[in-house]
Amino acid sequence: MDSQHAASRLKLECQRQADRLRDAQASNEELRQLVEIQRTEISVLRLEIARLRSALDLARRCRGSAWRPRRARAPAAKAGPGTNPRERLKRQGVSGESLDSQLGGIELTQHEKDDKSKALIRDAINNNQLLQRMEPEQVEQLVACMYSRTVPPGCHVIRQGEAGQHLYVCSEGELEVTQENRSLGSVRRGVAFGELALLYNCTRTASVRGEQGRLMLEQGFSES
Repeated sequence: MDSQHAASRLKLECQRQADRLRDAQASNEELRQLVEIQRTEISVLRLEIARLRSALDLARRCRGSAWRPRRARAPAAKAGPGTNPRERLKRQGVSGESLDSQLGGIELTQHEKDDKSKALIRDAINNNQLLQRMEPEQVEQLVACMYSRTVPPGCHVIRQGEAGQHLYVCSEGELEVTQENRSLGSVRRGVAFGELALLYNCTRTASVRGEQGRLMLEQGFSES
């Protein structure tokens, strides 16, 4: 009789432990799903932070000499913050790890250029909100790998919605910036752009093309 009672109690205790284990597993699964949701939300928030930083950088450029708001040819279009770049950041800038992860396994090609062109690229990088915290050796790596090409009037440098594989610096003339066919402004000499799509592995947020009546010379960073 005692043995039957003990067996019943043991069976009941095993059942309780099994129930507790199922509850713990269910709670762990809920927590795992919650963590995944939070990770996704954090990624979205980081992207929005990058966009806001780019918008602030754009506003700063509007007040400077390198970026000039356009006077719309048709309906007036204000230079707005919805354009520009993304990245993987560290202390409000690009970390060495993020740049290395983007360039890992890529055989970089260096291109000859004069000291004036090198200085222009360095200044453009150091004046860019998302690139200015790179290590000096990383800046020099970008400077060495950039090359020049001419952009005919009306020809697109980048198109909104396309994948980004290059970083650019406008070295001569002007480049028109549009978003959803709305004019945002003009990039002029000494401005780096295209970094957000390159560093954050996302599509371009705006289109940039050569201005009417001008030939543009640009510096581009290439993986090939």
